[in-house]
Amino acid sequence: MVTRLRRRTSRSARWSLRLSRFAIPVYILTAVFHQFGIIGAQTMLILFAIIWIGAAFAIILAVVGLLTIWSYGLDGAGRALLGIALSLPLIAVPLYFAGLTLLYPQMNDISTNLTAPPAFIQLSGIRPSDANQIVSGYTLENARIQGDAYPDIRPLYLGSSVEDTYAAVILVVRDMGWRIVIEEPAIDSDSPAGIQAVAKTLLAGFEDDVIISISPDQGDTRIDVRSVSRYGRHDFGANAARIKGFLIALQEQVAPSLGES
Repeated sequence: MVTRLRRRTSRSARWSLRLSRFAIPVYILTAVFHQFGIIGAQTMLILFAIIWIGAAFAIILAVVGLLTIWSYGLDGAGRALLGIALSLPLIAVPLYFAGLTLLYPQMNDISTNLTAPPAFIQLSGIRPSDANQIVSGYTLENARIQGDAYPDIRPLYLGSSVEDTYAAVILVVRDMGWRIVIEEPAIDSDSPAGIQAVAKTLLAGFEDDVIISISPDQGDTRIDVRSVSRYGRHDFGANAARIKGFLIALQEQVAPSLGES
């Protein structure tokens, strides 16, 4: 009778897999809970940070496990490699945003009007108490930084009336899934109009504030948009991308009525 000795399994490899398997569902649940308003943004960010640290630790444990497996002939290489494979996508998220900080300036408030950005109406209960404070205007330095980083963020001029443009803006805002909180239709063709809305990011469900100003301007209609992040000092280019996407969609919405191709 031949007795086979069972080789020991690397503890590091075993714990690496356990950590990664635990981190993934917690990460998903955290994002889902925030989407449905069960937890706040600050709580979500804290949980994300803990999960990212745990994923990084799981990768370290996996590497240590592979080294011990190589040195002492232990079992567990499959566990270590799986732990790395499961943890890498989680670690890729903060690394991705870290890379964006090199591409975009540290800003969280973007407007098409740098001299007199549209002013938000501060409604009680709309913005959380721990959200960033919205400033009334821009400093010259902030205007310069935005102008250098996003030279294409400018007012949009259309040949449609204020009333028709306002109706088109409402349609585009709803199509983009933004929640309208204030509607200010024009009293007549010579008066301005405006909309204030809340835009939610797709994955984590961050809510940002958007205001759209529609005003007559020398026979045309001028549209100004301002998008402000509620949390963080860096928007990673999200507000500028939101404004660009909205203005493109608005032009497409209005073009048929103007007979444009």
